Amino acid sequence: MNEKQDKRCRAPNYSQDEKMRLLNIISQVKDTIENKTTDAVTWHQKEEAWKQVTLKFNASSIVKRSVASIKNFYENQKRSCHKKAAEERHNKI
Repeated sequence: MNEKQDKRCRAPNYSQDEKMRLLNIISQVKDTIENKTTDAVTWHQKEEAWKQVTLKFNASSIVKRSVASIKNFYENQKRSCHKKAAEERHNKI
């Protein structure tokens, strides 16, 4: 196998405009995505919600992103926000 075939293709970074649009789209389905229930029905609802977010985002974007890429972006944003909040709480003490 060729080494270039093994490497994943890296998409460009999210621009500030893309970040804001994506977070706005996600906020519309946040109740579904953040639902803590783990049954099959909820899992399928979450899958469908992520597909809809991806379709809406890709319809208004030059760079087409996958569902996995968008989920990863959202998880990283949540992690970053939680980390900042923890640092602020720690610095308050």
